[in-house]
Amino acid sequence: MKKKLSDSLKAKKIIKIFSFLLIPFGFALPALLPYLIIIFLFVHIIFPPQKTKFIRLQASLPTSKARSVAMGLAEIEGKLVLHEPLMSPIDQKPCIGYRYEIQTVHREKGGKTHHHTISEKMECNHFSIEDETGRIKVIPEEMEWVWIPEENSVFDDEGKRHVQYLLKEGDKMLIVGNVTLNEQEPTITKHPLKKVFWNNSK
Repeated sequence: MKKKLSDSLKAKKIIKIFSFLLIPFGFALPALLPYLIIIFLFVHIIFPPQKTKFIRLQASLPTSKARSVAMGLAEIEGKLVLHEPLMSPIDQKPCIGYRYEIQTVHREKGGKTHHHTISEKMECNHFSIEDETGRIKVIPEEMEWVWIPEENSVFDDEGKRHVQYLLKEGDKMLIVGNVTLNEQEPTITKHPLKKVFWNNSK
């Protein structure tokens, strides 16, 4: 599955574009400052950070049980069940899905380290989430990962950092998405109107 740009990345791109356009007008920056603040607030209202969106939505939804979940937007918590494994890119471990990033590393004089992602790849097979009442199939196309911990990282000969995040059999997760019937089987996908579909590590 190819990952689309997250809302937070879109917001950063918009801010960079405005910053670039304003470079020739640096002398007028004090006069433009109120407008820049308005633009910044507008971007964050339209594209709020991914984690903030998740927290707001999760707080408004009760946690449903797999057996009794209603159709529509829902929150399910349980353990992940693997259907068909993928192999992780760094160490070839079987997994449900992975996000793989290549990062440049910048170290400041004070010792602080910054990582900048220059490429990423995301793949995830269909899986299920299971609680004590049953299980629901998950079709993960366009699913966003929130607070999924780093699984492993290595450095190559050029000093670039390779890092992977994995979804594995038995991981405890909370998923927010759209519950529908797919061939008479409850299935979680991305909501067509609210455009939300998240999972996070609990």
